[in-house]
Amino acid sequence: MIYAIIPVLNRWNYTYKCIKSLSDQTPTSNPLKIVVIDHGSSDGTKENIKKYFPNVTILEGSLDMWWAGATNLGIKYIMNISNDIHNDLILTINNDVTVDNNFVLNIFNDFKENSPCLIGSTTVDFFNKDKLIYCGSKWNRYTAKFTSIAKTKYSNSYKSLEAHNISRVIESDMLPGRGVLIPLKLFYEIGLYDDNYFPHYAADDDFSIRAKNRNYKLFVSSKAVVYELSQVNTQIHKLGSFLSIIECFSSLKSPLNLKVRLRWALKHSPIGIIYFIFDILRLFFSKIKLLFIYR
Repeated sequence: MIYAIIPVLNRWNYTYKCIKSLSDQTPTSNPLKIVVIDHGSSDGTKENIKKYFPNVTILEGSLDMWWAGATNLGIKYIMNISNDIHNDLILTINNDVTVDNNFVLNIFNDFKENSPCLIGSTTVDFFNKDKLIYCGSKWNRYTAKFTSIAKTKYSNSYKSLEAHNISRVIESDMLPGRGVLIPLKLFYEIGLYDDNYFPHYAADDDFSIRAKNRNYKLFVSSKAVVYELSQVNTQIHKLGSFLSIIECFSSLKSPLNLKVRLRWALKHSPIGIIYFIFDILRLFFSKIKLLFIYR
């Protein structure tokens, strides 16, 4: 069984598109079961899911849950009901994406061919099907530099990826939770997402690095594509003032949260605090640069 876990907080119109696309999948040897974790929606999400998708399981979380906590709730539920922990799989996916009909078939086939592994998804812009957003990343644990494979190798063009990628899978140093197929047994081996240190951002990357340290390979499937509704994911913090930069570094809704990045540095870099200084200096000066560009 493949269990798709979707944490949601409002945005029913996007959740509908996501569930609908997952409901229309080409069958595989492993049936797909969709589990939604609604952690505080006030827009009728729960009622609408019951109406339009009666076969979808809904778990109720709380408003104080972030991505990691809501996802963990779904994983715990699956661990309790699974009859085959050695073969069942979990697909983590966000509600602001859609997939084509062969998505699960492609990601499952790539998993079988490369196991033991985690298989992530290629991300393409929903509104521009040639705009490649993600197909893996490289990370330097000393200099804090993240390099996008999509940008450096394929010029952010999905046509370029299709034309030049010989292998079906691309190796990555870490994987975001936006469409990742994970063996259920791995959660028994290394634990759940770290919702204490990384309640929202970085929990997925942290988990994938822990899996890699357990000798699981990390790949992105070039054929399993999630289409991101990128207009939803515009920057939360517009750079209109220095105060907005401060908010950018302090909000849990921001991937630049200083406390989270310090925890990451201390946990994953051999040089800890020095890594953190490199990381923050580069981020700060890049934001200052953007501030003056857009003023």
